[in-house]
Amino acid sequence: LEDSLSLGTFSFVEKPGVCPKGSPLLPCDRKCENDWKCPGKQKCCHYSCLSMCMDPDYGKQGMCHTLSLVQLA
Repeated sequence: LEDSLSLGTFSFVEKPGVCPKGSPLLPCDRKCENDWKCPGKQKCCHYSCLSMCMDPDYGKQGMCHTLSLVQLA
């Protein structure tokens, strides 16, 4: 008998919802790489050079609330 190893192809599927619209004044910091690095239903949201886990907006596509600096505190 021969042992065989099958290597699968991995792909990331995005979680539902859309990221809130970001502010261009946020500091650069990468807290996540993709949705699956975030807990629960949170998404990895990218804003210029910033990425962070956030609760998604389940509203209409393109109708996101604005991220404020107060939310980061």
